[in-house]
Amino acid sequence: MFRVFDKRTDETIFEAYESMDCHAFIKFNYDESDDDWEHIFIEEIK
Repeated sequence: MFRVFDKRTDETIFEAYESMDCHAFIKFNYDESDDDWEHIFIEEIK
C-alpha cells in the first residue's frame, strides 16, 4: 500500500495499492507550477 502525502502537514491525500496509481494521481492533480508541488511525496505504508 502506498500513500501520497503533504510533507508539511503529513496529511494523506491519496492511497493506493500500486505506486503507479500514486504517480498518476499526482500527474493529474498537480503540475510543477503549483506551489504544493515540492511538498507532495509518495511513501510505502507498511
